Amino acid sequence: MDQIVSCARPENRRHLRQLQCRIDAIRYRAKTPIAACIKISQMMHDELWCLRQALNNNN
Repeated sequence: MDQIVSCARPENRRHLRQLQCRIDAIRYRAKTPIAACIKISQMMHDELWCLRQALNNNN
């Protein structure tokens, strides 16, 4: 993962590292791998919903 972040544009690296930290925390706290997968999926859907709302509000 560090290699991918290192290849990203400099202005995106901080956000990508923060996202990886959030994902790692979810994985650490989850009782099972499938529980981690579900929580991460929920987080990504929530983020996508917020992005959609922001884009719709700008139109």
